Amino acid sequence: MLSIKYIRENIAEIKQILYYKKSKINLDEILQLDTKRRTLIKNTDILKSERNIVSKIISEKMKNREDADIDIVKMKNVSIKIKEMDTQIKEYEAKLNKLLLYIPNRFHKTVPLGKTPNDNSIIRSYGLLPIFNFKIKNHHEICSNLKLTDFGRSIKISGSGFPLYTGLGAKLERALINYMIDYHLNNHDY
Repeated sequence: MLSIKYIRENIAEIKQILYYKKSKINLDEILQLDTKRRTLIKNTDILKSERNIVSKIISEKMKNREDADIDIVKMKNVSIKIKEMDTQIKEYEAKLNKLLLYIPNRFHKTVPLGKTPNDNSIIRSYGLLPIFNFKIKNHHEICSNLKLTDFGRSIKISGSGFPLYTGLGAKLERALINYMIDYHLNNHDY
């Protein structure tokens, strides 16, 4: 997650990241929320400083047996206001942190900027590409033909990106998990 300080100092870069990542995040909303939060923190700190100074004055008056009732009432009101402001600060920070989670990470300067996979460039490749005399299938087709997964039901259960293994697919998944556990227990004792 990018820090709000970094975002404030690099607005142009963040806007570029949001553009190329096709993000719908409203950067202006985040910056306004941060400004409100920082202003509130500043005002709260001023009130806390004032409270500390007046608390010392009250302490001195009480030592000298002077009347400090007016100052005490004033500080009670200031303390209530500080608590309210601290609550607001926490709310702003919660909203801000939630929004910051959706800002994409920076990309390396060597990454080509583009909107489609065709804009990418091959830096290097190794070996010869195999040539097949049949149509290559992707994992969806293979899993569907062999009835290893049921993507239709998995989408209904947990949304996209989570496969529901069925039949031999479920057995293969369990076998791989058991292999990993056995391997680590036998070879690494954990």
